[in-house]
Amino acid sequence: MKDFWLLPSDLSERIRKAYSLIREENNLLSRSEDREIFRQDDLWAALRNELPELRDALQKNVKSAAPVANLSQDMKLQPSVGSSEEQETERALLLRKVFDGRIVLAIGRELQEPYCVQFNESGWDKDSKYYDEKIAAISVSKAITNDEYLLAFSVKYKDKLSPYWNFYGKFYTYNAAKKELKLEGSWQLFEQKLENLLGKHGMATYAVLKAFVELRKDYGAWNACDYNQLAYRAKEWAGNGWKQALTALEIDRVIEKRGSGRRPGERSMPSELVPLVQQVLSRWKKRETPLSIRKKPTIVPATSTEAIWDIFISHASEDKDEIARPLADALRDRGLNVWFDDFTLTLGDSLSRSIDHGLANSRFGVVILSPSFLNKEWPRRELDGLTAKEISSGKVILPVWHKVDREFVIRYSPVLADKLAVSTAQGLKRVVDEILKAISKAKPSA
Repeated sequence: MKDFWLLPSDLSERIRKAYSLIREENNLLSRSEDREIFRQDDLWAALRNELPELRDALQKNVKSAAPVANLSQDMKLQPSVGSSEEQETERALLLRKVFDGRIVLAIGRELQEPYCVQFNESGWDKDSKYYDEKIAAISVSKAITNDEYLLAFSVKYKDKLSPYWNFYGKFYTYNAAKKELKLEGSWQLFEQKLENLLGKHGMATYAVLKAFVELRKDYGAWNACDYNQLAYRAKEWAGNGWKQALTALEIDRVIEKRGSGRRPGERSMPSELVPLVQQVLSRWKKRETPLSIRKKPTIVPATSTEAIWDIFISHASEDKDEIARPLADALRDRGLNVWFDDFTLTLGDSLSRSIDHGLANSRFGVVILSPSFLNKEWPRRELDGLTAKEISSGKVILPVWHKVDREFVIRYSPVLADKLAVSTAQGLKRVVDEILKAISKAKPSA
C-alpha cells in the first residue's frame, strides 16, 4: 500500500469532480488506447478556476500526509462512522463476490488480521490446513473499520476484481463492467422498481418474489431457485400472470437467469437484495388492501341457480394476452368465478351458444373497451347482450378502458361514456380492486 496516501474526504471529492469534468463534460474529439483528445479552450475554461486551487491543496496535503503503510494501526485510530453489524455483514458478502478468495486472504494479511496471518499466500497454514473463505471474509470485514481503505484495496487489486458479479447492497454498489466500487447503496432504487412492478403486475409480482424467497437455496455468496419449482408455486398463487411478472423482475435485475449444465434454467437473486425483498414483502402484506395469497374479497357470492358465474369478461381477441387473460387470472385468484373463453370453452363447443349461456348466467359483465373492441362486430354483440340484461336486472356492465379515453368512447356510445370506468393505465391492481369494490356493494342477483 506504499503507493496510496490518506487524503481528506473533501479533497478526494474535489479530485473526483475534476476528473469527471475531464471525462464527461468536455468535448471529446477522439480516443486512442491510452490517450484522449480535447479542445484545449474547452478544457481549460472548465478547469481554470478549480485546477490551481486543487493543485495547491493537493501538494499541501501530500506533504503532510503519511503513506498508508501500517493499515491495521491507522484503521484503529480512524474508525468509520456509523459502521454496524449489518454493514459488516454486507461488507463480508461484498468481499466474497467482488474479490477472489485468496485476494481477500491477502488483504487480511496486510491488515494483520489474526485469522488471515496464519495462512501463506497459497492459503495453507503450517499444519497443511486450508483457509475457510467465509471466515476470512467475515474477519477482514471486521478489520476494515474505515470504508476509505476498502476503496484503496479496490484500486490496488483492480485487476483482480470480478468482471461478472454486480453488487446492489444497502451500503455498497459495485459495477462489474466498469470494475467500480461506490460507497453508496442501491436499495432505494430497487425498492422503487419493486413498487412499480407491483403496480403493473399486482399479485403476480408478490407471488413470484414470495415463492423465490421461500424456495431459494444458499450457495455461499449467491443463491438459486429451481425454475420448475418456482413456476409451480407462483402459478398456484397468481395464475398465468406470474410469467410476465418474472420476466419484468429479470429485466430489472431483481431476479437473474442462470443457465448451467448442472442447474439448467435456475433463477438467482443477488444475495444482498434478499433482505430488502423480505422487508418489501412484509410491508405489502400489511397494507390496507393486503396482498395475502389467495385472500378472497368480501363479496356476495353467486347464490342464484341461474347465476353460475360472478363475472363475464367481454374483450377483443387482440387484447387477450395484454389485458384480458391477466385480468381474468387476477379476478379468479381473488375468489371470483369467472367466465373467460380460455377457462370455459373446450374442444367442440358451440362458440355462440357458449357465449350466450355465459352472458345469461353471469352476474356482471366486465367490458374491456379498446380500439379493437369498438371496431369489431362480435364484441359489440356481447355488449348488446349485457345491455339488454342491465335494462331488466340493474347494474351489470363494469367498463374497463384500455388505450382509450372518454372522448374516444363517446364517439362510439354516449351511454357507455357516461358510465364510471377504470382505466388499465392505472395498473392491473387498481382495475381488480375497483371491480371487487363494485361487486361487493351490489345485491345478489334474484
